[in-house]
Amino acid sequence: MKFALFIASRISGKSYYTFSSFITRISVVSVTLSLAVMIITSSLVNGFQIEIQKKIFGFWSHIQIAPYSIEKTIKQKAIYKSPSFYLHYPNKKIVKVQRAGSCGGLLNTKENFQGIVLRGADTDFYWSNFAKFMKQGVVLKQAKEGESEPMLISENIANALRLKLNEKVIVSFMTFPVKMKQFVVSGIYNSGLEEFDKQYVFVNMNVVQDQNGWGRDSVGEFDIFIDPLMIQQNKLKNYYMVLGSPFMSDEYYKSLLHDELDVVAEDLNASVTDPGLSVETIKELQPNIFDWLYMQSSTEVIILFIMFLVAILNLCTALLILIIERTNMIGILKALGASNRNIQEIFILQAGTIIAKGLFFGNLLGIGLCLIQKHFHLIQLPPASYYVSEAPVAIDLTWIFGLNVITFLVCMLCLIIPSYFVTKISPLKSIRFN
Repeated sequence: MKFALFIASRISGKSYYTFSSFITRISVVSVTLSLAVMIITSSLVNGFQIEIQKKIFGFWSHIQIAPYSIEKTIKQKAIYKSPSFYLHYPNKKIVKVQRAGSCGGLLNTKENFQGIVLRGADTDFYWSNFAKFMKQGVVLKQAKEGESEPMLISENIANALRLKLNEKVIVSFMTFPVKMKQFVVSGIYNSGLEEFDKQYVFVNMNVVQDQNGWGRDSVGEFDIFIDPLMIQQNKLKNYYMVLGSPFMSDEYYKSLLHDELDVVAEDLNASVTDPGLSVETIKELQPNIFDWLYMQSSTEVIILFIMFLVAILNLCTALLILIIERTNMIGILKALGASNRNIQEIFILQAGTIIAKGLFFGNLLGIGLCLIQKHFHLIQLPPASYYVSEAPVAIDLTWIFGLNVITFLVCMLCLIIPSYFVTKISPLKSIRFN
């Protein structure tokens, strides 16, 4: 190995003006760009998944317990608000249970109107989880006697209807006869989930109870929040599912989709004895968003595979060119008694140097671009399509280290095959090779 290392270091430093030196630089650039693209892709996919899940679980809960209904409508059925599972959580992973409900209405201004869904927030509403969406004003507080009921609206609705903070509005409720109630805009939020921001406003629970004809002891649903650490995505499992899905049975694939969120939902379902109540996870309530997130993992796998392939093909080409250009040297070394293994080690070590340089510059480029995007938000996105206003980046140094190790090992293993070309070179013919 010392012999191979000595020769490799000597020939690597004396080929600045040869064709092989040009190919070597191309190979370094190839590895650099491949690793940089892999780092950027993984960081962006991580960012999308983390950011969108934060938004979803800030606006909605992880699990919902509500009256069973074949049709999903705005008008909810009432359930008694203090069942046993509310007072005693059946699962230690549950961190919060809140009571909520909803009803439909028409938000009127002097110039315009818009159909809305009023989401009732009870006294135990998880405002600390929702606070990150607040742009102006404050969260809901109980109205004093003689005051207008507070209402929390989205920036989307505020812009569409030209509403400002502390402005009074009228909401018409679709009853017979039509009821009207005055509210005051106490706060404006922006969740970034445009399809929800267009229709949801927040009011105190007593408003929804009155309009739905419920008593003060009834609500429309129970929202269950569990520890976010319990439902973190396993990237390796996602890769396994994407790559192996064509070869898996439906039953096995469904078992892989079954995660900690489903386990908690099953425990809750077993504890809820009322057959009129259903337990549903956010994945069941909002499947389109989670399907979109899964597609991000599929895209990531495809890009990583292509980048691995590009790096490997370039390195194999470079190694073959290095061997061909050094055919005379190979013949002389064989004539002096060097074994095929010794000579193979020379070129593999030289290729290893190329990979190491590529990885070094790839990390600088990939992590550097991710940090620029993270701090300066250069890439802007339409929230209607991507749920975020700029490309989110989440740099996972452990995963990046893993990418480096895997890239180095895979490339080195693949280079063993072209290095066997050395064994086919005859000393007599190679010394006379021109």
